[in-house]
Amino acid sequence: MEGHGTAAPWLFLGLFIAAISIFIVGSVIGGLAHDMTWLIAGRAVQGLGGGGLLILAQAIIADVVPARERGKYMGIMGGVFAISSVAGPLLGGWFTDSIGWRWAFWMNIPLGILAILSAALLITHLDTRSASISQASSDLIVFVRPQPLGSGSQNSDIWIMNGDGRNAKQLTANAGVNLQPQPSADGRYVVFSSNRANQGAFNLWRMNIDGSNPVQLTNGRGEVQPVCSPDGRWVVYSQGGPNTEAWQKTIWKVSIDGGESVRLSDKPASGAAISPDGSLIACWYAPDAANGDDPPIMKVALVPFAGGPPIKVLDAIRSKIIPVRWSPDGQAIDYVETHPFVTNIWRQPMSGGPPRQVTQFTSEDIQGFDWSHDGKLVCSRLHDVQDVVLITDFR
Repeated sequence: MEGHGTAAPWLFLGLFIAAISIFIVGSVIGGLAHDMTWLIAGRAVQGLGGGGLLILAQAIIADVVPARERGKYMGIMGGVFAISSVAGPLLGGWFTDSIGWRWAFWMNIPLGILAILSAALLITHLDTRSASISQASSDLIVFVRPQPLGSGSQNSDIWIMNGDGRNAKQLTANAGVNLQPQPSADGRYVVFSSNRANQGAFNLWRMNIDGSNPVQLTNGRGEVQPVCSPDGRWVVYSQGGPNTEAWQKTIWKVSIDGGESVRLSDKPASGAAISPDGSLIACWYAPDAANGDDPPIMKVALVPFAGGPPIKVLDAIRSKIIPVRWSPDGQAIDYVETHPFVTNIWRQPMSGGPPRQVTQFTSEDIQGFDWSHDGKLVCSRLHDVQDVVLITDFR
């Protein structure tokens, strides 16, 4: 999935902390004021910081909280504003009659410092709802963030962060649209699809795990959905651009160092995942594509890593274009299914039999998922909002 939110995760947080700091400075000026001019100046500076706080708090909520839950948080903000509007004048009057009116300003300093520390420590990352989770290890997650809405740019960049969401680091910048990152098994490289060399085509690239030394691996008409083999020697991918339908793609592989590609699937296939032992490729496969179905039914198939017809076609039928994954024990294939308007992860045993539901989500849409090496699920979800608009006087 290639997300829809912001790509500047620390911009709102930095501005939010700056607004708190400005408010604290205004409080200090007001607390030290010795005449009306300085008192008005202090209140003016406070107003600048307070205005930023009001808007940025809502922006951060919109960036962090799923759309379905935002009303609850906005309601809490409104309740706090209502209570402070009533309690503020009463508390100010008490200060004036007891310990002094200047404490109406001094009290903001420890509260402001506490707010800065809370923001810095608790808002660990933003816009994970738009992150494309492509691969997880026990302590690293590689993902995609698009450029901010309204920035005028359609680019997206690759990021990496710890498994707990901290220490996010941007790996690509100002280099076109970068999608579907996958780290190599040895942790040395990240392989991804990008149009940085040609805006009209997506090709596979490899870079070091720190984002340095990008190398182009393919130069065809469109290569996407890369996965690295367990031995770190190969990259398996789907041939066909991001907008190419799944039943129009085929599975190929290329060396991690680039070179000539080798076709693996005998019929349309996409969304590959390599087994833990490197012997099989699970993918969405169209067994009846030759019969003229448009689109054909795509099922989960197991293809030899050397290529050729599948050794087995399972019962799971594709309803989402998200690539499949191997279960942590390597005995089943996990995929995303919609029942009816909510997506969940389902598991199809390799031995056959009916699939079973793995997750129990009741809302939102899964955009990407993976299993860490220690069996933990990493999942990117979003809430798709659609509105009905009435247009009058249309000519």
